[in-house]
Amino acid sequence: MGLVNAPGRLQRNERLRLVLQAGRAGNACRAGLPGLVVQRLHLYDVTPLEPFGAVVTGLDVRRQPEQSVMERLEHDLDEHHVLVFRGHSAPSDAELVRFVGSFGELERPDVVPDQVSSDAPQIVHISNEVENGAYVGPSQTTRSLDGHSDYCWQDRVSSIGALDAVAVPDLGGETWFSNMYAVYDSLEPGLREWLQRLTAMHVRDTTSSQFREAKPQALRKAEHPLVMIHPTTHRRAIYVNTMYTNRIVELAPDESDELLEGLFLLMSQPEYVYEHRWKIGDLVLWDQLGLVHGRKAFDVNQRRYMRQITTLVADPAAPWAVHA
Repeated sequence: MGLVNAPGRLQRNERLRLVLQAGRAGNACRAGLPGLVVQRLHLYDVTPLEPFGAVVTGLDVRRQPEQSVMERLEHDLDEHHVLVFRGHSAPSDAELVRFVGSFGELERPDVVPDQVSSDAPQIVHISNEVENGAYVGPSQTTRSLDGHSDYCWQDRVSSIGALDAVAVPDLGGETWFSNMYAVYDSLEPGLREWLQRLTAMHVRDTTSSQFREAKPQALRKAEHPLVMIHPTTHRRAIYVNTMYTNRIVELAPDESDELLEGLFLLMSQPEYVYEHRWKIGDLVLWDQLGLVHGRKAFDVNQRRYMRQITTLVADPAAPWAVHA
């Protein structure tokens, strides 16, 4: 159909011309025209993944993000839950810390000094590589890694996780993410209401020598409501994981085991899982509050080397606060 026969299209084009002529994105917003916030169109490109997640290209992660970029990144992370940054030059440790630190306060991991950067103690090196007769980082196994939420075993939990791929195996070693928002949404209303009254115990054993705080009695543990409420979006998610969730406090042991096994089975269903096949240089950020992540096994003869950083929630009580 030609423009002559499309009066609605002509009217829209004229409105667009007038908005752009004003030269202010604020005018575009006030005009109520979707997609006309010009600043957003040129920040970077986003390609959605299935069943969730998105690839971000055209952004230099070596630079400190400007406010307009951060606002959109936070929005996109809330919407897609996983952001895969590709097509950029590899950031230095300091640049990686600065970029991820733009999203919140960074955790300083309690692993032994050899497993963090001397100039960037916020970074954990996760690798099966050996240097000078010692493993690089705390993860020396090539076996699969159970699903978990980082720092769920402390009062102040993690908000955002980040992994930067330095070396990846030819096959295997994928990181998978389970969407616990979708798991919650799939439940019957009555079950959701019941789960909101329950509390989960999360436990990490720090008796291993890989931790600075290793003590015979050092079981790090915390109790959190079983249902998390995201501080920004107010979406609810099931907050349990196979690695660290020990039990449901209010239930008898057999009832607790039965409920957790059911939730773990549900979160493993394909419709709730995005599996990331790594490429060297990938930087992946994800929502630690609403997602559980784990790793698939890979060949012991293959190299896998990641730099990991995590942010903490600003307020320890925020993920559990009920909003009107």
